[in-house]
Amino acid sequence: METITYADGNTPVFLVAGVWLLVRCCVCKAILFITRINKADVFDKFYNGIAKANQALNRLLSVSQNGSLRWYIAGVLIGILFILALQLLLWMVNSEWWIVNGD
Repeated sequence: METITYADGNTPVFLVAGVWLLVRCCVCKAILFITRINKADVFDKFYNGIAKANQALNRLLSVSQNGSLRWYIAGVLIGILFILALQLLLWMVNSEWWIVNGD
């Protein structure tokens, strides 16, 4: 296919305008028509549900935020102590360390 060019190497303005008009009238309207038909897409509902669940979880968890680092550290330490105490208790129950004679 041969392209029309002027002597200075530029494409004629009427060809550029024609391509622009073709894209503007046919391609863009077709794409807009398809997107309007597919507005209530199943995938959009899925991702909107994920976003709403994240927002609800954010509202729920942000209640516990007070900005005090000491309370956060204290909560973490209490959790660590609870886990260590639970592990020690399970070790004592399973190992039978209190039996001295082997009875």
